[in-house]
Amino acid sequence: MEPAPSPASDTSRRGWQALLKQTVRILGSLAFLGIAVAVLSLYQDWISSQSDARDNATMIAALVSGQANSATMIAVLGEQLGVQVRLATLEALVPEATAGPQASAIAEEIGRLRETAQALATSNAQVASVVPELNAELTFDFAAAYCTAEWVTQAGVLRCPGNQADPEGFVLKLDTPQLENGVTELRPALWTHPQLIQHGVIAGTFPPISLQEGDHFTAVIGCLFDALSCNVKFQLNYRAGAGSLQNLEQWNQTYDGNLQWIDVDLSRLAGKSVEFVLAVLANGAPDQDWAIWLAPRIERSPG
Repeated sequence: MEPAPSPASDTSRRGWQALLKQTVRILGSLAFLGIAVAVLSLYQDWISSQSDARDNATMIAALVSGQANSATMIAVLGEQLGVQVRLATLEALVPEATAGPQASAIAEEIGRLRETAQALATSNAQVASVVPELNAELTFDFAAAYCTAEWVTQAGVLRCPGNQADPEGFVLKLDTPQLENGVTELRPALWTHPQLIQHGVIAGTFPPISLQEGDHFTAVIGCLFDALSCNVKFQLNYRAGAGSLQNLEQWNQTYDGNLQWIDVDLSRLAGKSVEFVLAVLANGAPDQDWAIWLAPRIERSPG
């Protein structure tokens, strides 16, 4: 008969067994974390490639339709998806990694990703708010036809295209304008500057357009980048037939980093031949009133 183990040796053995089990658990957690990080890295690369392909396809489709979205919109959407995937994956690792040496680094990365995700969500909302719907039919492009309009200020009729150094005011088409929010757009814009006098005005009268049900005037309005003193009033005016000039809508804009997406229903003018007048009025002094009409157009909603 073998001697019974002493209480001391039994306690010691149980202690070593517990320590061994804890060590195995820690090593298992570290191994899992290492594998998960490696898988996450590969998944990030895959997501990035898929996002790039999807974004390129979206951009090409938009360009072909003649209604290219902002490049920033696409980049933000792609980056936002990648951040959300990384954040969700890391947060899923937290219970397994709390005892590991990388716990602090993972927690720090999670905090950074949460801040980035919030910033991207804000950017996404800002950019998405100024992107037109892609399924509308373009019926008239004011930017493409801007020199078919007669542009005037208090000084008289202006040349088109104008000269940005002209104190009498000017109009120019910018193919890739940088807007007051710092975004460089792929869509063209009309840069309209009133005459350099107090409460200066510039207005462009376009040839008559026949309107139908479902027609809308759409544009994004604001100021050019770095136009710190910009303070203007945009007006969409019209003349139907031999009638008098009428105002459809007007909007005030200052240099505050925010653009305004406008969508004016033209149903009330359906069946009429209409001259549209795009006007910008200086709210006081005209210094740096670099007013922008981004992608001004008439679109026809389907159905």
